[in-house]
Amino acid sequence: ERAFRSALELAPDFHMARYRLAHVQVASGDTEAALATLDQIPGDAPLTRRERLYIDGARAYFAREPERAKEIYRTALEEFPFDVEARSLLAMAYDQAFEDDAAILELKRLLEQEPQNDYLWSYLGETYLRLGEYDLGRQALDSYLQLQPRDPYGFTILGQLDQRFIIKIAAADM
Repeated sequence: ERAFRSALELAPDFHMARYRLAHVQVASGDTEAALATLDQIPGDAPLTRRERLYIDGARAYFAREPERAKEIYRTALEEFPFDVEARSLLAMAYDQAFEDDAAILELKRLLEQEPQNDYLWSYLGETYLRLGEYDLGRQALDSYLQLQPRDPYGFTILGQLDQRFIIKIAAADM
């Protein structure tokens, strides 16, 4: 967040830094601040088509308008079919709309483009686990751990998975 704020102090019209700052704010749990940050980007700002789609999609996604966000990100992918960020954001919009199968499909497409992207493996694994697809979740998290073998995050999630199995077995024995 400090880096994006510093960039904006140096170049107040660097609107993509503002866009990235808004993403940091959402990740920190402050959606209201993120929307206010995006509102500081003028409608006539000199942006590329792709940048404009990112910003408009973020506005919709942050405002919890997944249908609008999906429409924008699908448009971005029609115009820029190999855009990893747009596809990732589309997966998140599907996730927000509770369209799990579509989110998984987009994550798999992304992994075809970027099989070394550890974040995508963890996102896919968590999605499968949330849906009760434990074997698929474990496979995805194993792929994550192959890329990040020292990151405790993957082991934490796998530990939670094993805990679910233990509770399920214990409940069945009662």
